[in-house]
Amino acid sequence: MNPKLLLTGVLLFCCSLLVFPLNKASSFVLNKNKNALPIQTEIVFSDLGEITVENPFFCAPTAVTAIRLRTTCTGQPKWYASATDATEITTISQSGTYYVELINGNCKAERKPIEIIILTPQPPRADSNQYLCNAPTLAHIQVAVEDLYITRWYATATSTTPLAYNTPIVSGTTYYTSSYHIVAGCESTRIPITATVVNTAAPTAEAEQLFCPSNQPTIADLEATGSTIKWYNAPEGSTPLASTILLTNNRTYYASQTIHNCESTTRTAVTVRMENVAIPIVENNAIEFTYGDTSTPFTIDVAPGHVLMWYTRATGGQGSSVTPTIPTDAVRTFSYWISQRSPSGCESERLAIKVRVRPAKLTITPDTLAKEYGEVDPPLTYTVSGFIHQEDIVPLRGQLYRLPGENVGRYDFTLGSLISIPNYTLYLEPIKFSITPAPLTITADSKTKVYGEREPRYSYTAEGFKFSDTIRSLTGNITREPGEDVGIYRFLQGNVSNSNYNIIFIDNTFTITPADLTIRVHSPYEDRLPSNIKEYGNPENTAIFYSLIGLTNGDTPATIITGSLVRDPGENVGFYAIHQNDLTVHSNNYTVHYIPNVFYITPARLDLYPTPGQWKTYGQPDPVITYDSIVGFKLDDTIDLIREIRLEKMAGENVGFHYYRVAYFSMDTQNYYINIVYKQFEIKPAPLAIIANPDQYKYFGSADPILQFTGVGLQFNDTNFQATRGRLSREEGEDLGFYPITIGTLEAGPNYYLTDFTSADFEIRKAEFEGKDNLEFLSKTFVYDGTVKSLAVTGSIPPNTVITYINNHQTEVGVYNVKAVIDFGPNYEILELEAELTIVKAPQEIDFEELNIIYIEDTPFLQLHATATSGLPVRFEVTYTSMPNLLTMTAAGLVTPLQVGTAKITAYQDGNENYLPATPVTRTLIIKTNVTDILDLLVDGVSYGRIQKETYILLDCDPNKNSVLLEVLVNEGMTVKPNNRIVVDVSTYGIHKQ
Repeated sequence: MNPKLLLTGVLLFCCSLLVFPLNKASSFVLNKNKNALPIQTEIVFSDLGEITVENPFFCAPTAVTAIRLRTTCTGQPKWYASATDATEITTISQSGTYYVELINGNCKAERKPIEIIILTPQPPRADSNQYLCNAPTLAHIQVAVEDLYITRWYATATSTTPLAYNTPIVSGTTYYTSSYHIVAGCESTRIPITATVVNTAAPTAEAEQLFCPSNQPTIADLEATGSTIKWYNAPEGSTPLASTILLTNNRTYYASQTIHNCESTTRTAVTVRMENVAIPIVENNAIEFTYGDTSTPFTIDVAPGHVLMWYTRATGGQGSSVTPTIPTDAVRTFSYWISQRSPSGCESERLAIKVRVRPAKLTITPDTLAKEYGEVDPPLTYTVSGFIHQEDIVPLRGQLYRLPGENVGRYDFTLGSLISIPNYTLYLEPIKFSITPAPLTITADSKTKVYGEREPRYSYTAEGFKFSDTIRSLTGNITREPGEDVGIYRFLQGNVSNSNYNIIFIDNTFTITPADLTIRVHSPYEDRLPSNIKEYGNPENTAIFYSLIGLTNGDTPATIITGSLVRDPGENVGFYAIHQNDLTVHSNNYTVHYIPNVFYITPARLDLYPTPGQWKTYGQPDPVITYDSIVGFKLDDTIDLIREIRLEKMAGENVGFHYYRVAYFSMDTQNYYINIVYKQFEIKPAPLAIIANPDQYKYFGSADPILQFTGVGLQFNDTNFQATRGRLSREEGEDLGFYPITIGTLEAGPNYYLTDFTSADFEIRKAEFEGKDNLEFLSKTFVYDGTVKSLAVTGSIPPNTVITYINNHQTEVGVYNVKAVIDFGPNYEILELEAELTIVKAPQEIDFEELNIIYIEDTPFLQLHATATSGLPVRFEVTYTSMPNLLTMTAAGLVTPLQVGTAKITAYQDGNENYLPATPVTRTLIIKTNVTDILDLLVDGVSYGRIQKETYILLDCDPNKNSVLLEVLVNEGMTVKPNNRIVVDVSTYGIHKQ
């Protein structure tokens, strides 16, 4: 009988349709006779919606038909104890989770869990006797019930009408309460509670209570009679005050008491009074005695009936009413604190008293001492007085000092390093130490100066300085005898001094020598001074000019100079020598120097008047220039002295007026020069015609170029732009097309005037898009995945740009040349870009599930499962077997094991036009058996096949054969004991067992 797969199935679709692919059976089983065992499979797909219970609470076991359900689909409910239990239940007797299954015809829903609670209410828990405060109601009685329950109150143990929660409690009455479930209506047994209403009275206390502030009384110090006293700061409301709060004078506090946890509603008022005892009054709380004085007792007044208390510390300690006596036998300080104590026992704050025994005074009297400035101090000696006892038998340690300083003067002594003996302080008598001046010799240095110069710096030398003093230590200056004329003068001490010295002055000489005085005759060409010059034909100056260089000390020419200078005779143009003549200096304070010069007669001016109105046109040669007259002759001179004069205009060819100049001049005398009275020569503009150049254009969106033209009538080597100013223009517009060129702001330059203008057309052409270099159309490589691949232009793409792609949007593996045609609009040139779109084969992987060990008896067939990530079919090959004919396998991977052994099976996917071949995946299949058979028995190489439990082999009686080799062949993985190769000794006749 051939193996068969028997599969029966029931497919149900209810409420919603579920599609389930039924591709293959998962397995089948062979029985011992290798016949097929049928596997019956029931497949159920249904959805009957949600199921909920309206009320899960019940007071007793209940039939499932009494449980009200809510469902979103219609159906008949069935109840089960578990999700898999096959037995339907009809009654629920205990709390738990149950499962409901809805049945609708052939449809049934997945079971839904439903929680059902069977209630067993327990009586409330409470104290049977309770004390309640201040008009309580039943709601104030403390009762505990389990979750899900509330309390119910009754007047008796059997009454049926519950009492309201706000029922007032009658003191001493017994009430009954139970636990009640408000949804299911379940109620427990009742318990009795006897309620006693407590109305607590206020405690008793003294209305005023007195305290000492020094004790820092707190709330805990207030006194009231009652139970569990609480204190407040108001007759009602507020919170209790902490016991550590300090009491405040004249403040009223309020006390309550609590009995059976009931606090009194009224409070007892207590007013606090503080007894403030004044601090003792003393005139001086710092009392002093001197060492050796007789001690006297203190006298401090206190209030009537009060006691003065003495303490040795600021707080705490034991006080005494006995005034202490202060010993003066040593210097020391005593600290006391005093207070007043009232008859009631309250004390004031303590006042600190300092009692000091100060040292006695020892007087130190320095001896009268002095030294000269610069000398070493003598020893500083003194006498001591003021000892009270016999302490002077031991001299004082240390020595006197004086105030620092080495200048002449008087210096105070100081105690220096003198150390007083105990109980004494040192007092120093105000006696001075004197330093007197030292002698100092000053010798003046000789000096000289030139008459009229500034006084030189006086100098001197000094001998006798002390310490590191130098001349810089002196103040003031030496002086000399008065006088400023040339001569010799003596130095005087002046006010030079230093308080540390007595000055001894030695004089010297001061000499004044003559100054240099220069008489400089002025030249004909002085810049700022009068010049010795005149023009030909003009009258002469009254004097020859000169300067005195070197006058000083207030001297003037009028006070020391007499006489005048003279020149050589002559009136023609030329230079004439100047002589000192009788010019004399009358002063011994100068050495005189004379510097001569010359007198100059300059040419006179002749004024030439050119003929007015002379001109030419720009670019033409100059005409011959004429003049009308010459004027300005001196003395008896006339125009006959002139031989020839030629005029010309000054350099320059631009339109405008140009000055004249003398090109050539010849005359019989040198006493004149020609001056042209400037009538100007005029150059007038030349005519110019403008012709706009043809074929001028620009690209759309760009700025207009400078419009070019040709000028007709240019002179010299002038260019168009040298001959004009401004620019040509054109008609407005930026669209593509032609626009007439206009004269615009173009006008003739200063050397021309316009006579005519010829226009032309200006063209606006399509432009290349400016941002094209910012656009990218990049080649890309994609890995095949079945989706459309495409390239795109990137960059700053203007709005309304139309991009058309050619050969784009590919799905299959290959190399594609893609073109992007970019239209930026009618004003721009079409831009074409090209790039390569490459789609390469995709990699793929094989998912080949691991193979478990199989047993040949249990697995007659094995379907291999392997998939490729590409979705392409996978083929299988057996790439190794441990023995021949181990198994058979179809290309689809259906394996039939034939015997025990090991095989390696490899899954392949060879790829296609869009996928690369996958890396093969190899799995190992181990085939075993549960049967421990001997496959073959070889006796000396002869096969006996599968042997039985006992096998008998008859050997020939060969006298030369002493042993037999047994070889046992078994399935792979099995072992043979003691070995699968056994040598049996057959050297003797008989039966040999192995």
